[in-house]
Amino acid sequence: MFKKTPLHALLCTAWATSSALSGSAHAAAGDPVLTVPDGQTMQIAQTTALSKLVLGAGASLTAPSGYSLTLTVDGVGRAPVAGRAYRGDVVLSVTENINVSYTSSGPGTAPQELQHVFRTGVYVNDGAYVPGKSVAAIVRQGTVGDQLADQVVIRSLEEKFNGLIVDGASTYTIRQPDIRLIGNGGNDFAGFGAAIVSKGTSNVTVDKARIYTKGVVRTAVFAGGSSTMTVKNSHIEAYGGTLPADYEWNVATGKMMEAPWMLGITGTNRATNLVGSATANYINSTIKAQAWGALSTDDTTKVRLNVRNSTVELVESGYGSYSIGDSLNTFSGTTFKVPDMALIMANGPASATFKDGSVVQSGRFGVMMHSNTGGVLTIQDSTFTTASTTIQCKSSSPSIVIDNATLVPGNGLLLQAVVNDDPYGASLGMPSSGSTVKAVVRNSTLTGDVVNGNTVAGSVSLTLRGSSLTGAVTEAVTTHATASDGTELTFDHPELYKLVGEYVHHYGATGKGMSVKLMESSTWVVAKTSYLSSLKLDASSSLRAPEGRTLTLTVNGKVTPVRAGQHYTGAIVLTVV
Repeated sequence: MFKKTPLHALLCTAWATSSALSGSAHAAAGDPVLTVPDGQTMQIAQTTALSKLVLGAGASLTAPSGYSLTLTVDGVGRAPVAGRAYRGDVVLSVTENINVSYTSSGPGTAPQELQHVFRTGVYVNDGAYVPGKSVAAIVRQGTVGDQLADQVVIRSLEEKFNGLIVDGASTYTIRQPDIRLIGNGGNDFAGFGAAIVSKGTSNVTVDKARIYTKGVVRTAVFAGGSSTMTVKNSHIEAYGGTLPADYEWNVATGKMMEAPWMLGITGTNRATNLVGSATANYINSTIKAQAWGALSTDDTTKVRLNVRNSTVELVESGYGSYSIGDSLNTFSGTTFKVPDMALIMANGPASATFKDGSVVQSGRFGVMMHSNTGGVLTIQDSTFTTASTTIQCKSSSPSIVIDNATLVPGNGLLLQAVVNDDPYGASLGMPSSGSTVKAVVRNSTLTGDVVNGNTVAGSVSLTLRGSSLTGAVTEAVTTHATASDGTELTFDHPELYKLVGEYVHHYGATGKGMSVKLMESSTWVVAKTSYLSSLKLDASSSLRAPEGRTLTLTVNGKVTPVRAGQHYTGAIVLTVV
């Protein structure tokens, strides 16, 4: 363990000596001043403390092969800049490389191995603090040992620098860390530049943290491998930055540095990311991001995200959480304040549960799904208030359970099934798939419409159990919204990203399938003319028009009485006048 006392007590060497340097320089024995002449490169052989560092025009510093160099000034990490002078507690830390390989892949691209060299303030591996891979000079306060980092303070203005990394078979506690990292990260699929990272099979507990990051893909908390990351009583904020000048738009893993605009959002930084087979738990915490995402999962094998009694907030654009592949995101007693959507459920069986009084306040959707197959969405004992649709299913086949929930959609749509409008997929020739949406509503009183607008090939089934619904349940002829000048949403128009997810429904028969079951004393008040393929009522349930209006049932064009205990199939129209 080291204890953060005066700076000289931390360093492997005290003041700079000529034996620590290679190349031409002005550095006499015992002189704490180092000057690198114009145009020259100096190799720093070992950790060196100075009172002043002067870099001439075109001058640079390097570390020996297999090692990395980090400059700190008064305990703050900085990138050495030619032509500048640094004064104060100046330390050039030489640490062993932390080599990380990541396989990048994406649609239409061959896999590529990316090689990264990480640097970090604290590196723990297999239950032991590793001094040779830790930049001790950047840990301004606190203590660090094999099992605990206590009250550490880390500040860095340098790109891609990590705060703490826990790897291997470690059990580690990070108590009351205060971390601020400014500058772009490198790869948020690998945690390159994240404030706190768990990897391997490590079990990491973070308590009472204050973490602030600002930069492109400058993740605050990252969990990968088969690790478990538990964050409690903490405050996390992540803001974006400026994309590198040579960056080209892409969605390849490990290379993507901005939100895919075809999700209908923008932004350059995800506050947290969960990958591989990791588990992350957030308890009594605030997770806030400027734009893109707050609680993300990506490149998953099998991940589990559990959030309890927390607040999830987006400032400008983006989602509260993302579930992809074999991912189960569970939110208990958690509040979402988001501009676009609380949750995205993406490819494969991605699933999520909202329970125990969770609250969603969204400027657009509650949950948006795209290309989801076999996922389960549960909304139990929770409240969703959204400006647009509560649940949007794009070419997806989920099971949806709504139990004792309050859903208030601003556009009147509780659920809509639609064709995926991803313009990038369309540009690659990916077909829009059909969908089978199965929704069950229990113990709830809802007002709004359920619409099957998947005009490619999709069916929706809605079952009410001990519930009441006022609204339409219907098939619809659906078109996509366009810009005010008629421009259509295509991959050539990323500026129209806010049109993603915007559809126009015309209620009418399409033959695509819309079935309704009323069970266990349920009631459907048919507020608008609805078009179905199947309608079943048990003996305890009822179907009626709103007060003062009349309901007529026709089956295959024939007027038919509405009776409890009956099952109707065919071209069903419920006309309300």
